[in-house]
Amino acid sequence: MALREKDQKNLEALLAFLETRKMRAELMGSAASGNPNYRDLDLNVWDAQEKGPGYKLGRGAMDNFLKDLGIKNVHFTPPVGATWCEGRWYFNYNGTKFDLIYTPWGQSCLGYAATETPEDAKKKSEK
Repeated sequence: MALREKDQKNLEALLAFLETRKMRAELMGSAASGNPNYRDLDLNVWDAQEKGPGYKLGRGAMDNFLKDLGIKNVHFTPPVGATWCEGRWYFNYNGTKFDLIYTPWGQSCLGYAATETPEDAKKKSEK
């Protein structure tokens, strides 16, 4: 996997931060497959704590985690027709775009349909 240097640094910082919150993450999407023209870093994130079946981290908790990291402009998208997904957060961290997909029990979301970030959709509509 060949990430841009700044993106690699920002990914490592985000992963280290999530680990302090007992979260696990897996890089997915085009960046993980080695595509040098990736737009953002797609992360599948889940709670590493053994809380038992049915446990979910609330949306507010994830919002607060990201705010604790200093991220101010976070866009949340609720899941639509995806039982494995509890929500998606789009944000920019130190110049790196992230698409964080929360799956409560570590269920893989490989093959999910890529969607535009709200930021990308706005730019497209302004053209």
